[in-house]
Parts: sequence; C-alpha cells; structure tokens
Amino acid sequence: GGNTAMDCCRTARRLGGEEVKVVVRSGFEEMKASPWEKEDALHEDIPILNFMVPVGFTHDNGLGGSVMDYNGFNIATHLEKQGEYVMSTLGPYDYWAIEYAYKPLKPGTETRELARIAARSSEPTLAFGTDEDAGFGGAYEGMDPEVNRRDLGNDPLAFAQKRLALSRELWDRLQDKQLADGESYDVLRRNFEAGMRQVGAAAVVAAKYVGGVVNVRDHAGSNRTTLTPVAAAKQRTALKLLAEGLFTGDSFNFKAEFMSRMTVDNFERGQLGVQMAVTPDFSLGNELLGVQSGVLDQLLSDSVATRILEANFKLKEPKQAFRLSELYDVLQTAIWKELKTNQEINLLRRSLQREHLRRLVAVLLSPSTGTPADARALQRENARELVIAIKAAEKRPGLSKESKAHIAESANTLEEALKAPLQRAGI
Repeated sequence: GGNTAMDCCRTARRLGGEEVKVVVRSGFEEMKASPWEKEDALHEDIPILNFMVPVGFTHDNGLGGSVMDYNGFNIATHLEKQGEYVMSTLGPYDYWAIEYAYKPLKPGTETRELARIAARSSEPTLAFGTDEDAGFGGAYEGMDPEVNRRDLGNDPLAFAQKRLALSRELWDRLQDKQLADGESYDVLRRNFEAGMRQVGAAAVVAAKYVGGVVNVRDHAGSNRTTLTPVAAAKQRTALKLLAEGLFTGDSFNFKAEFMSRMTVDNFERGQLGVQMAVTPDFSLGNELLGVQSGVLDQLLSDSVATRILEANFKLKEPKQAFRLSELYDVLQTAIWKELKTNQEINLLRRSLQREHLRRLVAVLLSPSTGTPADARALQRENARELVIAIKAAEKRPGLSKESKAHIAESANTLEEALKAPLQRAGI
C-alpha cells in the first residue's frame, strides 16, 4: 500500500488495464502511501480494498520457494478464481536460509545444529538452483526444466501451458477492445507485446523438457538420483505444446483492423532507438520470429542432442528413452506442414521455414565440433525427405508466386547442401 503500488496501479490503468485494484492488508489510514497518492488513485477510478488478508497455502508459504525465485505474476485465466497476485510472505527456503545463517547457537552445538538444519535440503519446498542451472537462453539454456526464472508452481510445464492460454486470452480481448475517444492506440501495441513476451517465456520453459535432465545436489545417503532424464512422455507433451502452440500456422492469426492500429506513443519515439523513431511500423513477423528462433536454437542445440542420445545410459529401461529422431521429425513436420496440407505458405510460415532450413543446412555443411555424429546423420536423412516433399509441392497448382519462389529456393538450397562436401570440423 505504498507510493510505488499507487504508481504501478495508475500506470496499469493508463496502459489499458480493465480491472485495476489496490488490495491492502491494512486499513486506509494505515497505508504507507502518501495521502495525495491515494487520492490520485481514487480519482482515476482505481478502488482501494482494505483489510484484504490473504488466506490458505500461499499466505503461509508464498507463491514460490523464495522471493529470490523472481516469481512471475500469478494471473488466473477467465475460468479460474484469482488467488494472490504476488508473494505476500517469505518462502520456505528464505526462512530455512535465515535459520542456518542467523539462528543463535550455544557454544559447542554449532556443528551438530548446522548439520541438522542442512539435513533438510532434500525437502521439496527447499529445492535450490542457481542462475547457471536456469541457463541464459537459446543454446545456453539450462538442462533442468524444474529450475527457471519467473515461473510459478511445482509443474513448470503446466505453467507454460497456462501462460500460453493467458496470452491468447489477452489478444482476444485486445482485438475486441473499444478504446475511448481520444485514447492512444499505443495501448494495443504495449499489451500485445506483453503477451508475446509471455509466449516467449513459456516456450523456453517448455523447451527445457526436451532433452531435459533433472539435477539435484544431494550427497550420498539421500536415496535420490542426482541426474534423471525427463520421462519420454513428458518430453513428448512439451514438444507437442511447442509444435502446436508455436510452430504451426494457426497459432498467430489476428484481425487486420487490429494489426493496422499497432502504433507507438509518439511522445516516446525518441526513446525507442533510431530505427523505431524513424519507422515506427509494427512487424508481426519480426516479433514472432524472434521467439521462434530462440526456441529453435534451444531445441536444435548440440547439448540437447547429446543429452537425448545419452539418456539411455542413465535409464534402467533404455528402450523407454525419448529419441532424437522423434524431435527432428516432429519439428520438421510442424514447420513444413503446408507441404502435406496443400495450403498457401504465408509470410510468417515462409520465414519460420527459412530459419529451420538455415539450421539444417548449417549442420549439413559445417557442423561444430560439438555436433554429435548421429545428429548430423539424422538431419541429413531428414533433409533428403524434405527435398522430396518440397519437390512434390512444386507441382501443386494455385500457389502464389511468392510461395512458388520460396519452394523452389528451398529445394535448390537443400539439394546444393546435400551435394556439397562436408567441412568436418575436428575430424
């Protein structure tokens, strides 16, 4: 209930927030915000709800293990009941760390007491990971899907699914939103881009399950395996979510009247860089391809291929392991689906296909020293299959000139790559 909270709510209202409230545990007079801040919020039709004490599990334990989890905002879908939006208390890990570092101990008991406190490290609510475990995006994303920034809950994949659903809810509302006379259209663009950032964050979380390995920091005696490949069924679920939610053609269709209003705040153009200041046009293709490219980098990285190929060494039933060929096949089928459906290949799809093609050709011509030989061989086989499918699509009637040119260029690029001598780095 301080000044920052008032400023955030007023900003949210100005950016188009439809239901903005100040929820405070204290009374109105006890709030830390200055009197004029509270008056300004009320003047902008932002209700202040006092004595709203949260209850239940999140009240006692927080939304995450620690305030240092960089937890995302807890936003319900339109079918759910809204819980606490943010952490209202320290998490279990915070209390545990404080106990270890600051609990007063009697002389002679320190070693025994600290060992007792540390022995709780295997409790689920005290799970720990570092920034290195979480990773840094793209090919440098971490291997453990249970260690992330800005997620919520004990099931990151469910979080990713919900975040994708929330983004689509946001976009549906935006496309039907009626702005008041005199209101700037830039609110549409701000909110659209916020949704796209959530799609990107959710996609990264889901992608970590593919080739993922859960890593715990236990010592001998805990009876837990320190390195556990993600179950094949879970990897398939994550890959399906990405294929259908990010790499198919029906995921990002928007009304033309909505796209034509995606402008910027002209008072802020000078703060957005020279390019944006000069040409403040909106490019859906660039927005989407940025997200898709990052996830492709992650899924097609050498480290993911290596972990998938070697997962059977860590499993009691090697035949149950997720296969690298499955990853490559699912991606190629989703990205090039128009080759089988006889649909027109629009600009968004052509751009995505070129990104996939570029990575495929790179493996064929100049694989890195870290590229597994099996990955290279599988991609070469998939390239041959893709050439056949593309050549068959060239004969289809009714395609636009752009699609025909794209298909012809893709076929030529792959054929030349398959014929070219391989630059065998490190061999």
